[in-house]
Amino acid sequence: MNLRADTFGGVITLPGCSAARLREAAGRIPGRALPSGEDLAADAPDTEIEKFDYLVPERLRRRGWAARYLDVPGAAEWLGSLAGRK
Repeated sequence: MNLRADTFGGVITLPGCSAARLREAAGRIPGRALPSGEDLAADAPDTEIEKFDYLVPERLRRRGWAARYLDVPGAAEWLGSLAGRK
């Protein structure tokens, strides 16, 4: 099941996705390997946050951005609770 996602101001939206469809998709996540924060940060449009970030190698900058802004295990836990699992 593919869902189209948009982001705006740090918020992820799923246009045209009903709550039931989101719960169904969330229920399919267990057992799947979760992406790393660094892999997810590869799709971030701009990881230059601090004044001298342009001097930091991209891979290290993505790692730092992911550590600062992403919580992959927490997101997986939240999606599990959305799907009705504890």
